[in-house]
Amino acid sequence: MKEKNEKGRPSFVQQAKIESDLRPYFEKGYSATLTSKKTGHDKKTVLKYFKKWTKEIFEPESEEFLQRCKEQKERSLLALDEHIYSIEEDANDVGKIINDLKKSGNILLLEKFLKLKLNLKKEFVKLSLSKLQIVNSPTFDSLVNLDKNDGDSS
Repeated sequence: MKEKNEKGRPSFVQQAKIESDLRPYFEKGYSATLTSKKTGHDKKTVLKYFKKWTKEIFEPESEEFLQRCKEQKERSLLALDEHIYSIEEDANDVGKIINDLKKSGNILLLEKFLKLKLNLKKEFVKLSLSKLQIVNSPTFDSLVNLDKNDGDSS
């Protein structure tokens, strides 16, 4: 719960503490009312910070916004790489099992593993295409620069 503060503006340390208390609720999309109840901070204070952060999100030309976009793009690419690698490993394991099943002549089990391998390949292609789409998508700042350059050449 929030400590009772003297009248007046909180110190920078207190403001940082308030921000760290409220930010997780904002990022999860909770309402200011619920956040106020859960944290003990005044609803007006919560609204003030929520409005500030919402404004930051919608200021697309700000350096912070552009950096967040680039970082999110990189995180998405890394996550896709991890999933693709995992699927490749699974497909290799399934391939080994398929070879063993061919030798043993277990047709029913072989058929199931062949279907599994096909599904893994489909998932691999889907993730690879998603990765390609992200890699080839321009960041907001490059679109703004293109727009500015188009305006200059007119």
